[in-house]
Amino acid sequence: MTRRRRLSPRGAAVALAAGPLAFVTAWAVLGTGRPGYSPRHTTISHLAEKGASSAPGMTLGFLAFAVLVPLGARTIERVTGSAGARRAAIGAGAGSLAVAAFALGYSTAGDRLHVAAASVTYGSMVLIPLLAARSLAHAGRRGRVLSLVVGAWSALALAASAGAVDAGGLQRLGLGLVDLWLVVVAAIALGDPALGGGRQDGFTDDAPLPAGVIEGRPGQGLPRT
Repeated sequence: MTRRRRLSPRGAAVALAAGPLAFVTAWAVLGTGRPGYSPRHTTISHLAEKGASSAPGMTLGFLAFAVLVPLGARTIERVTGSAGARRAAIGAGAGSLAVAAFALGYSTAGDRLHVAAASVTYGSMVLIPLLAARSLAHAGRRGRVLSLVVGAWSALALAASAGAVDAGGLQRLGLGLVDLWLVVVAAIALGDPALGGGRQDGFTDDAPLPAGVIEGRPGQGLPRT
């Protein structure tokens, strides 16, 4: 029987960190280097709009997030114990893929699909820490509260960005908070042998675990009071 290979726990944690870092790096570098573009007043999507010099780089940033975050999403469940947060991360990746596919400026219908995809991405991003917080009671008060704060502030910032003069800054704040949360979760996994172990090539054979063997303990390594 042929065994499927998938990312090891360590490889998944690296992917979870790399996706947000690639996305943030793209908008941070491209947003400051494009003449006439204001990161404070203009949303990230305009970096990838039709005809923009920054479009190829920003599209790659969207795609990196879209691919790497779903690949690493199981790390969220390993660390927090929340399957819902894992599914929300996969949803955020799918939304980011649609955002890249329907770039602004090509057609009215495409722009509407872009806005819809961005809304799905926003909602999924906010849900990641909020759903994780529901499963973090066993890990101590601090981990749960931090996740709730990240989710709440992200929701407020993204909601306020709609039509705001400072839409770009509010959008970056809302998304950046969750991006940082994802990187922290990945760092916790990488720092814990029980969660971050795996083969040196970053892959593991997708075969059933022996009876009585538990693949990591959810919540291990989270901040405790």
